[in-house]
Amino acid sequence: MAIVEIECPNCGGKVQRIEDKFFATCPYCGSEVCFNEIKEEVKLGKYRDQINELKKSSQEEEEQRKKLQKWVRNRNLVLTAIGVLNLIGFLIGAYASIRDNDGAMGFAVLFMITGWVIFMCSIPLVGLAYPGYNLLYGTSEKGGKWKMALKIAGMGVLIQLVTAFVGVLVMSILL
Repeated sequence: MAIVEIECPNCGGKVQRIEDKFFATCPYCGSEVCFNEIKEEVKLGKYRDQINELKKSSQEEEEQRKKLQKWVRNRNLVLTAIGVLNLIGFLIGAYASIRDNDGAMGFAVLFMITGWVIFMCSIPLVGLAYPGYNLLYGTSEKGGKWKMALKIAGMGVLIQLVTAFVGVLVMSILL
């Protein structure tokens, strides 16, 4: 299948280039003809292909990065809600114990239970929604969802312990 035709530099006859061939023999004088321009076009085509692959990979990485950023926002929102509800519960509890107020103690318990319900329901969902993308290496991780669910559960427990400690500390200072 001929795709390019040039003049033979030796006799001026027409020499056809066969696809994927960089050399041809002139049918009139038998001289070997090199298609240097075609070599450069082939190299440029390969470079264009590599650039397109890099662009595609960059777009995929950007999509993964956006998914990860959205997931981090949701994770932080859930952990913040757990911490705030637990801390408010302990602070109201401190107030209720100082004032011997059963109504305030009921609100304290309500806040703490709400924090625990969010913890028990949201943490597994947030952990399993983890996109499994390792930002450092730019690759997807296998089994990362379960590891992340456990890490977030640990962070949630730690947040609850810290807010409980702060609540007890505030109570001891006020008493």
